[in-house]
Amino acid sequence: GESVIVEKELTRNHTEDMIVQFGGELTVNGKEIRIQGGQEFTGQEITVPGDISSAAFWLVAGLVVPNSKIVLENVGINETRTGILDVIKAMGGQMTLSDIDEIAKSATITVETSELKATEIA
Repeated sequence: GESVIVEKELTRNHTEDMIVQFGGELTVNGKEIRIQGGQEFTGQEITVPGDISSAAFWLVAGLVVPNSKIVLENVGINETRTGILDVIKAMGGQMTLSDIDEIAKSATITVETSELKATEIA
């Protein structure tokens, strides 16, 4: 049968992304997720990126410690988790993303000491 999940609030979508990556089908409509039972999935090798929440401490350190440059490889940049990157941009932080992997949703993030400006976050 069909399973229907209704979230109270939008949450991380890692599971939904992996179901699709493994050949499954589901539909997402806002806070509602629908998936048909009995699907077969295709196993494959995956890369599990580093957690951006943990990386945030190092990113901020690289921005505020004089003469710093920090390079963090294979950090998850799933669009539901990248609020820290938006804040760094809004504050004028020197940051680049490279080696972007669209499937794993990861990247190398480089930050350098920056003159940061105040910003408002919600």
